[in-house]
Amino acid sequence: MRTLEADVLVVGGGAAGLRAAIEAARQGVSPLVVCKGRAGYNTITAVSGGGLKAAVGGASVEEHIEDTLRTGRGLNDRRLVEILAREGGERVLELRDFGIGLQVGRGGVYVGNTPGRGGLELAVGLRDYALKVGVELLEDTIITRILVEDGKAIGAVGYNHLRDEAYILSARAVILATGGAGALYLRNDCPRGAVGDGYSLAYQVGARLRDMEFVQFFPLALAEEGFPPFLIGGRLSEEGRLLNALREDIVEKYAIRDRPLVLRARDLLSRAIMMEIKAGRGVDDAVLLDVREVLRGGLEGWFSTASFETLLEKLRAADRPIKVAPICHFTMGGIAIDEWGQTDVEGLYAAGEVVGGVHGANRHGGNALTSALVFGARAGRKAAEYAKEMSAIKPSGFEEELQRYESLRGEGVKAEELLERLRRLMWSRVGILREKDGLNEALREIEEMRDEAEEVKAATRREMLRALELPMALDTAVMICRSALMRTESRGAHYRVDYPEEDESWLRTIYLSKEGARCTSTLSL
Repeated sequence: MRTLEADVLVVGGGAAGLRAAIEAARQGVSPLVVCKGRAGYNTITAVSGGGLKAAVGGASVEEHIEDTLRTGRGLNDRRLVEILAREGGERVLELRDFGIGLQVGRGGVYVGNTPGRGGLELAVGLRDYALKVGVELLEDTIITRILVEDGKAIGAVGYNHLRDEAYILSARAVILATGGAGALYLRNDCPRGAVGDGYSLAYQVGARLRDMEFVQFFPLALAEEGFPPFLIGGRLSEEGRLLNALREDIVEKYAIRDRPLVLRARDLLSRAIMMEIKAGRGVDDAVLLDVREVLRGGLEGWFSTASFETLLEKLRAADRPIKVAPICHFTMGGIAIDEWGQTDVEGLYAAGEVVGGVHGANRHGGNALTSALVFGARAGRKAAEYAKEMSAIKPSGFEEELQRYESLRGEGVKAEELLERLRRLMWSRVGILREKDGLNEALREIEEMRDEAEEVKAATRREMLRALELPMALDTAVMICRSALMRTESRGAHYRVDYPEEDESWLRTIYLSKEGARCTSTLSL
């Protein structure tokens, strides 16, 4: 066991966590970033497309606000949206000061010059700048418990799966920037470890969570056997024809009017595709995207995570339609915060995808990274100010967590097997199309997995990492299920087959919190 101290402990090494740490360092305190992999690299930011929406290039703050609220179907926290829009331009453009190259257009920017690498360039650029300003890193370490004393967050307990060593981390303030839970679903474009750690960590110490039913699926991802699930956007999605097995145009059939499709209509298009597949009008659990005419015209200036060369040469997309299907991409719900990232627990802050309220029922494309930067900077500033006023408290109450680590060692049930079952369950029962019986079945199966998880053992460091992720993944899955079951309407990314219409009486937020051993739900207008 090792003990480390920091003024501000940041959990998460993506855009939100690194930006928070940079801001804390600017305020004259000592931040420590702890992450499960290598900071910057093995993050949700790194696998993103590198596009950021903001009031730049002639676009106004009012436009940004309107786009975000319209896409969020009325459930956004307007205070947070206004901050996002007012500060987004400055946070995005200051990336140049960090040595990160930008291409500025109307209403947003792309990082770098290479399609598909913008997210990695952003994450690594933030990492490099954070190290330059004195931010300390503790990598390959999973945080499994936030330490709280007298109602205040005072540190955390973690396990380093590279060194096979436990850490007790003392801090005056803690920031959660752990990303989302997209990897809870069988088909996703997130890092393997994005299973909702931060939601569980916050929930277990008394913070409220909101909007957990809203999980975003990117509608057009490659579904060809032997190829990665590249996201498809730009002119391919706008000018290509999306077809079912009967060669009917899906966009026309469902009268989807919002454009660009993959920015403003992710919910509607994902829903339409899954309805066609469920009705037996799909092709190998996918639909067809015909981009032959688009490719013949060339794609200069096109941005996507799939390169032009891959599509043209390897897939023969210029000669035949290609198979595509939705993929889990983002979690709109998360920890409830105020405008400075403060949670319900004193000294505990949050920023980035782990936060709820910014995006409402559906996220507008480009807002994820902008939100990470805006609220990362805000949480870093406020946590630093708080830390300056606080005296260090010697951590206590961590012995039980250390004993749990030891109890997991040995041979037994493998956590990865349960995680894989969970991914399949979430995809089939709690995915794009939901209904009461399926959600209840999911909750029953998750409870069975909790019982089986009592027998999980880890014989290797990698197995230990998965064993420690598993309880947090199960917590998060339950939160999504409970909220989805409670919301008896369809809104944004949440679609109930048994309640297919949007209901104005449900223009309210579902909050989840822990009371004793129970998860409780409350509604707020």
